[in-house]
Amino acid sequence: MSASAILTTRPFAEMAIPLVERGLAVIPCPGDDGKSPLGAISNFHLWKRRPSINTVSDWIFKWGDANIGIITSLSDLTVADVDGGGKDAEEIIRRAGDTPLIVRTPSSGFHLYYRSRGEKSANLRSCGLAVDVRGSSGHVIVPPSFRPSTGVPY
Repeated sequence: MSASAILTTRPFAEMAIPLVERGLAVIPCPGDDGKSPLGAISNFHLWKRRPSINTVSDWIFKWGDANIGIITSLSDLTVADVDGGGKDAEEIIRRAGDTPLIVRTPSSGFHLYYRSRGEKSANLRSCGLAVDVRGSSGHVIVPPSFRPSTGVPY
């Protein structure tokens, strides 16, 4: 992605509504690292329902340039965030099963998407895996978001 493409890309403005229409709970992530919703929203892990389309439309006006976050629990998703260059992705697929949706992250890892079965968010490093599970109380950044410091897309 070129620098000029980064300057004209408005991830939240471009994709928030289509994602809401597909049943996903979206949040703007305007933080300097492109991952944090701080500055836009807080306490999303306590929410009981997805933001309304009217709320998301208001956020587009305020934070259209922000990256897009998906609240995993409210979207009925569990996402395995595989770091370390993605070396543990095959092990997660072996344990959790195949997934039709795999997204490369800017750090050369992967997000492996699964339909939620109520999994809790967890860090699997104590099991020897460079993986964070984003389940209840979690969120992930989704395309067409990008890392602001490098311009590398999801």
